[in-house]
Amino acid sequence: MTDTLWPIIKLDLDYVASDWNETTYDLWEEVSSSSFFTTAVQHRSLRQGATFATLIGETSSVSNYETQAANVLCFLQVCLS
Repeated sequence: MTDTLWPIIKLDLDYVASDWNETTYDLWEEVSSSSFFTTAVQHRSLRQGATFATLIGETSSVSNYETQAANVLCFLQVCLS
């Protein structure tokens, strides 16, 4: 499983970790801005991705995912409140 699925999951997580703060669209793709719901999903994906990576022994990116998840959470709490 890790040889097949992890490279795909890692590619997605790396993208989210590097680009989460870019302008995006809301769930209905009507407004280009910072969407609370999209950002919340990005936060959750980074947290779960870090946990999953740790469980399967792929720890090289865990620190980055955790750092970026903390940044996303801060953004959600401060910038969108």
